[in-house]
Amino acid sequence: MTTGRRKYTIGFIGIGKMGFPMASRIAAHGYPLHAYDISAAAIKEFSSRVADARARIAKQMDYPYDELARSMSGGE
Repeated sequence: MTTGRRKYTIGFIGIGKMGFPMASRIAAHGYPLHAYDISAAAIKEFSSRVADARARIAKQMDYPYDELARSMSGGE
């Protein structure tokens, strides 16, 4: 996920039980990562840059990703 030498910025929504390890691996590989979660505890534990809103991630990141349960994301 690079263009030339620049790595894409990843936006990750949902850093709970499944999202935390996934987002941590992305950050460990050197990708610029912004994360968002509704849980203050999850945000405190995650050491990457924390976004202030889901909308910001969706609009401003090269690759937005959500790791939300269907019931929380509005899907079926």
